[in-house]
Amino acid sequence: GRQLTEATADVALAKVSARLGRALPLLELDYLEGRLGGKQMRNGARTGFEVFGKELSLKSGGGVALPPADFAVRWERGSPSQPPSGELQANALELQPLAHLGEFLPFPQAVRRQLAEIVPRGSVFDLKLSWTGDPDRPEQYSVRGRFADLGARALHGVPAFSGLSGQLDGNEKRGNLSLGAKNATIELPGILADEKVHFDTLTAQVGWLQGKDGLALKFSNVALANRDIAGTLFGTFATKSGSPGVIDLSGSFSRLDGTSTYRYIPGLPESVSSYLKSGVQAGHAFDIRLRLKGDLGHFPFNDPKQGSFQVAGKVSGVDFEYAEGWPGLNGVRGELVFEGRQMRIAAS
Repeated sequence: GRQLTEATADVALAKVSARLGRALPLLELDYLEGRLGGKQMRNGARTGFEVFGKELSLKSGGGVALPPADFAVRWERGSPSQPPSGELQANALELQPLAHLGEFLPFPQAVRRQLAEIVPRGSVFDLKLSWTGDPDRPEQYSVRGRFADLGARALHGVPAFSGLSGQLDGNEKRGNLSLGAKNATIELPGILADEKVHFDTLTAQVGWLQGKDGLALKFSNVALANRDIAGTLFGTFATKSGSPGVIDLSGSFSRLDGTSTYRYIPGLPESVSSYLKSGVQAGHAFDIRLRLKGDLGHFPFNDPKQGSFQVAGKVSGVDFEYAEGWPGLNGVRGELVFEGRQMRIAAS
């Protein structure tokens, strides 16, 4: 008889079960609604399949619900002359419920493992992802889409974050990331005294280039603000074997609350951070300039030939306690400079 190669159906099913791969656990659903279709494909010696959904929604027996979405997944098996390839398109995806269902879905094992580790949340729109080669280690890939209120746990050197919105367009060689976030947080343990930093607004343009020497990043139009600080940044960062990386970063900040200074100076020894936290009782800084350049393996650059680290700004209304039992300073105006491991105050 003839073999069915394509089918489409409008479904409204309740209490259904499905196993989406031989090695996958059984997925039990309270309901599955929308249009669902699939077809087998043949392109010369290559074969594959396509699955799509229109306004498809579901709720698992465990209470995980996916809101209505349109999507299409295409997969072509490899041949002796060509590697396998695939493509995913979706108009809208909610990442948190998708991650909870990851163990039931026919994702590559590495993808299911990473979803469980980073616990992503937020929304992705107009997503288009394509790849060539093994999905776990693709030879080529491209990704494009928008995201809103994106969040995830830290993984492989990428810090934990939440509340990020923007768009992404890139491939295995180069790409661009645009951020336009409100009420975002980024966690930077070991870099800043307070690991979690909150931003009322955060905008940035980040470009990346993957070359033979590693990954190179370019930061431009970075603007950040919260109740403590407001300013702009630009610069570059490049990975380097045997090193945390090489950086060239400049910044300008219009304001900084004096009592929060310890929170925003990167790489301060704990003793200096604690001293600033207890010592600065009041005051404000303005016209602040940041310069950070060199191999971060030598930070904070005791030898000027290895790099430079300087934060300098004007201060006013500063109340400062040197140490217990010592007379403090009140209403100080002048300039505060961090350079290498040194701190200087030039009062006026």
